[in-house]
Amino acid sequence: MRQQFWVPKGLSKQDKGYGHQWALVAGNWTMLLATAFIVVAVILSYGYEQVLSIPALVFWHSLTIVCAGLLKVGYLLRCAALKFFGSPDF
Repeated sequence: MRQQFWVPKGLSKQDKGYGHQWALVAGNWTMLLATAFIVVAVILSYGYEQVLSIPALVFWHSLTIVCAGLLKVGYLLRCAALKFFGSPDF
């Protein structure tokens, strides 16, 4: 099994799967951070709408949309890397 969140220390740039390992790690971190930002943005934009100003609400609502796109990009990176490594489960 490949390491999901860290590139192994023994892996060199000349190895065949080096770039794909980086894609797997980057995709997983992108998905993790995007999900965390979506949760924070939804809580702030819907839970504190009476407290925040209109520009702040626009920012948090926009961040929800942007992070949803980043979540999809991270998933695509992860799928491409896992396909290279021969995993049938994405």
